[in-house]
Amino acid sequence: MNNTQHDKPQLDGLSNASPVQEDEDRIRAAARRRLIKGAAVAPVLMSLASRPVMGAARRCSASGFMSGNVSLQPGQSPSCGGLSPGYWKNHTTWPAPYTPTTEFHSVFTSKSKYNYGTKSMQTVLNDYPGSFAFHAIACLLNAMSGFADYALKTGDVIKIWNDISTVGYYLTSTGKKMYEADAKKFFEDTYH
Repeated sequence: MNNTQHDKPQLDGLSNASPVQEDEDRIRAAARRRLIKGAAVAPVLMSLASRPVMGAARRCSASGFMSGNVSLQPGQSPSCGGLSPGYWKNHTTWPAPYTPTTEFHSVFTSKSKYNYGTKSMQTVLNDYPGSFAFHAIACLLNAMSGFADYALKTGDVIKIWNDISTVGYYLTSTGKKMYEADAKKFFEDTYH
């Protein structure tokens, strides 16, 4: 053997390979190393990439909320475009036909558990923070405001409230039952 053959590093136990064969073997070995490294790193990258999507979920319809789908579709913003009950509580200019003095039960039906008597929507916002009614009022006003990103319509909000307060659940378009806790969380998600 001449000195040039001894100067070349041996790869994977190959010692008498031609220079072309050695180059091909080096390329294959490098590809294997990249594949093995990539396989080890891919789950970590996938989990890192998934976290922001999960955190920025957009579930602006009752059936979408109940399906548990938390992925954003291309071109969607993470918000459903609504304003919080706190906003409506502190602003007296409401979309017609509603005003802060509108009686809650002139819009929403109820059974005894949800009976606010003749209280106005403003009084319900002030006296029952965090309640199902508190969130229903905000969603109703958001729907009436005509926000471009807000998917709920006034009829949707009223039907969800009325069904839950009279039957105990709202049946989504996909056939899933949405109970009060679900609806409250769904309403909250439309403006957070």
